[in-house]
Amino acid sequence: MQIAIPSYKRSVTLKKKTLSFLDSEGFDKEQITIFVANEEEKEDYEQVLRLDYKIVVGVKGIANQRLFIRNYYPEGTHILSMDDDIRKIKMLRKNMSFKALVENLFDCLKDHKVTTWGIYPTNNLFFCKDRVLIGNLYIIACCYGFINRKDIVEYGENNEDYSVKEDVWYSLKRIELDGAVLRYEGACPDTDYYAKGGLSEFRTLEKEEEISKKIVGLFPSLCKYIVKKNGHPDVKILRKIDKIVSL
Repeated sequence: MQIAIPSYKRSVTLKKKTLSFLDSEGFDKEQITIFVANEEEKEDYEQVLRLDYKIVVGVKGIANQRLFIRNYYPEGTHILSMDDDIRKIKMLRKNMSFKALVENLFDCLKDHKVTTWGIYPTNNLFFCKDRVLIGNLYIIACCYGFINRKDIVEYGENNEDYSVKEDVWYSLKRIELDGAVLRYEGACPDTDYYAKGGLSEFRTLEKEEEISKKIVGLFPSLCKYIVKKNGHPDVKILRKIDKIVSL
């Protein structure tokens, strides 16, 4: 298994949060690759991380970067993708490590013949349930796993525009290609959505509205356009559960 971390202008945050968490969970540094936007960024990350991790220059924009990551690894590679500002993954199963959870979820993918798994998308363990759902579901990009496929070549007319809703687009595309995705509802990310840096430099309400409506136009039978209570335009995947299984 490989761990891919796309990061932009957050070298210190990455070191203090995601890398610290992964280290505490017993993941090997050799498994981890950090993908940055350009050579200048790479130099900054190398100074902060002191060459302890592999750093690869990819491309700017999270949609383009995720395409780069999928092309970087061979077909069939098991990839855990993590954002750079994850403090930890909260879990209902106190006797299970996050590392063990990840391994079990990749086994689940193979058992149920799908390629992508995720966790509960809200930072609140109170709403979590110890179950695995398979069907039409949203897979949040801050922490998810997938068996690498090279069947996605682009997002739309301008890949970078889709960065504001890349995980929604990817969830819908995997549903379209695989028939379903898998989500474990007994774990959730401890992170701050819409934090400074990273994607927040690109996201605007106008761009969110534009891309949300484009995505609905691409997958009209799988989703609908909404505006959330916080005022952010969004795409709601029309939830359909094919199976509920135990982990």
